Amino acid sequence: MLFKISAFNRDVAWAVGSGNPGMGGADVFGTTNGGVTWVKRTPTHLTAGHLQGVWAGDATHVWVSGSDVGGAKAVVWRSADGGVTWEDFSTNSAVAAGRHLIGIAGWDFDRIWAVGKDYCVVSTTNGGVSWTYSEPPAGSDAA
Repeated sequence: MLFKISAFNRDVAWAVGSGNPGMGGADVFGTTNGGVTWVKRTPTHLTAGHLQGVWAGDATHVWVSGSDVGGAKAVVWRSADGGVTWEDFSTNSAVAAGRHLIGIAGWDFDRIWAVGKDYCVVSTTNGGVSWTYSEPPAGSDAA
């Protein structure tokens, strides 16, 4: 099942989901020809059970977010080469404090935000070198 899609332009788009809901099996697919064909680009060592966030920064840069199989640990991954290789940011303590990151977006390659369960927000202003966990927004049910 695919959950989210992000298009950079009319040719390049990325979609994420979970191949086996409840059991894990995260999936990342990319197209460079307007959706005529899609290529699976899931990191071979991805431990996430569910990917629900994706942001296409340009034709080769993509960020994905989600959670592990149990939903207790947030995950964030980035590729800078069209999904050939991936960098895992899930071990960062601020990212790990997040819960089930269902959305991710960026302003540029340095400023990225991910949001998730219990109104959590994690962000970076330096391309993922360091991350900040934000308290739930004022007025939210979790505040």
